[in-house]
Amino acid sequence: RISVVAQDEVVQIEDEVRVERVEIDTTGTVTGS
Repeated sequence: RISVVAQDEVVQIEDEVRVERVEIDTTGTVTGS
């Protein structure tokens, strides 16, 4: 169960990073255009 919880935490972190990247991409494209 410990490994499963660790994997869940990693997934959440990856999701947060993806959201940040999307926000940066969207703002970058908006300012670029």
